[in-house]
Amino acid sequence: MKSRKNSKSHLKITSLEIMHLVNELQKFAGKRVDNVYHGDGRLFLKISSQNGIEIRPDVIFASKGFASESTQFSQMLRKHLKGRKILGIEQHDFDRIAVIRFSEGILVAELFHSGNIVLCNSGMKIIIASDQRHWKDRSIMPGSIYKFPEGVDITKSGEFMDAMNNSEKVVSFLVKNGMGFHAEEVLERCGIDKSAACSSLSSDDRKKLFMEIMSLLKKEPYISGGYLEKALQNEDFTVLDKQKLAVEKMGMKERELRAIAEKIYEKFGEISLSRGMKDVEIGGMKIKINPSISLQKNADKYFEESKKLRGKIERAKVEMKKHIEIQKERKKEWYHKFRWFFTSDSFLVIAGKDAKTNSDIIRKHLESGDIVIHAEIHGAAFAVMKCRKPAAKQALEEAMQFAACHSKAWAMQLGTIDVYWVKPDQVIKQQSGMGTFSIVGEKNYIRRMELRMGCGFVKDELQVLPHKVFEHLGLKCVPVYTGDIKARELAKKIRDRLKQLYIDKAKEIDGMPLSEIESRIPYGRGSV
Repeated sequence: MKSRKNSKSHLKITSLEIMHLVNELQKFAGKRVDNVYHGDGRLFLKISSQNGIEIRPDVIFASKGFASESTQFSQMLRKHLKGRKILGIEQHDFDRIAVIRFSEGILVAELFHSGNIVLCNSGMKIIIASDQRHWKDRSIMPGSIYKFPEGVDITKSGEFMDAMNNSEKVVSFLVKNGMGFHAEEVLERCGIDKSAACSSLSSDDRKKLFMEIMSLLKKEPYISGGYLEKALQNEDFTVLDKQKLAVEKMGMKERELRAIAEKIYEKFGEISLSRGMKDVEIGGMKIKINPSISLQKNADKYFEESKKLRGKIERAKVEMKKHIEIQKERKKEWYHKFRWFFTSDSFLVIAGKDAKTNSDIIRKHLESGDIVIHAEIHGAAFAVMKCRKPAAKQALEEAMQFAACHSKAWAMQLGTIDVYWVKPDQVIKQQSGMGTFSIVGEKNYIRRMELRMGCGFVKDELQVLPHKVFEHLGLKCVPVYTGDIKARELAKKIRDRLKQLYIDKAKEIDGMPLSEIESRIPYGRGSV
């Protein structure tokens, strides 16, 4: 029973809008619920005298609220939520489901069909629901474990690519999987026939379509920076793929700017500007004009912008060529589809990039004798250190710092986070979703592990690694911390500092593609 399996071609509230609304609710994180009201299918969590969170059958939003007669449902919610601190508010995958996490308990708002509000304990056991339901594969009844509806998260490239192997019309696939009325717009931009079957699209078309979906999300003012970078952290999209698609888009823009300039020159004698005019139609093309300068200067400006883009394209092509040459020299290993590194004493450490790879690591690659590592923050991926022999303390510290840096703590720009390790037989699979596991028995902690990576040369190869690797090997590096500098700009800053740090390698560093640094920065952002 997935919310996106609604067959209507247009949805009033799409997953994109839910993402927007959930982002606006972040201001309530860390605050406590003063009271709870319920009536006419609506729920209001009063958080201050002025406002709070209102949940209706198909939407969640910040509201000034309402008062209502006490109901059994509101009384039960008050018992469990009143005075509780909100730890986090998030959208489940890219679905019309909002999840509010409290210090004790989890509130799930299903914003599809007739809507439902489900209160669970921290282990996802259902305490109460506004509408009790039962299906073959899923039950919303007190005492049962809450399971999220099965479906496709089209913002995760691995799931998107796998799900495209079906005969369904591509427009229907996008509509029911969260894009709603945005689906046709995205397909038009990609030049893909909306009636085409998903399975008929080439690999390049699928990648282009995924990138266009991500671009739409990124263009919205409410989408946090780094969302696109995070979405593309999957083996289906290599750094080279991203560069190719970026160059293709720049090429289209460059041709458009040049065509505008040529049109202005071609129709120069036919154009007359009125005072305050900002747009003019020339040969069926609507063109923005700056009325404070001459037509010739307008045309020159468009030409200049197209030349700048052409320069960017040429530089990007040179970097792509370097990247291809580097990749040819490297042998593809099984662990390359995960996040990975080797400790200072050569233990392999792997970590998941998403729910699928997280699950794969535990299910397919965890062996007796390995060490499982996890940062103590919701949504963190598991890391596994492959141990052919007992691991030294320094290797364990490096692996735990790696897990810390590749957890949501980095995206949240925290300075430290608690991290623990356990043995393989302490990891138990749960039924609440892909990549969901629980830990039994004693956890072995390192408290307040610092979130710090390093970039420098190890065995004569430039690498981005947990900072402790450089510490234990006694090697110099550029420290990298959490922050809000985008990966591309950060890679440039790191390269400049590397040239100062390794003066004898300055020429070699200059010749390296930025993508070698950029692709290894956690969550696509940081600081130096």
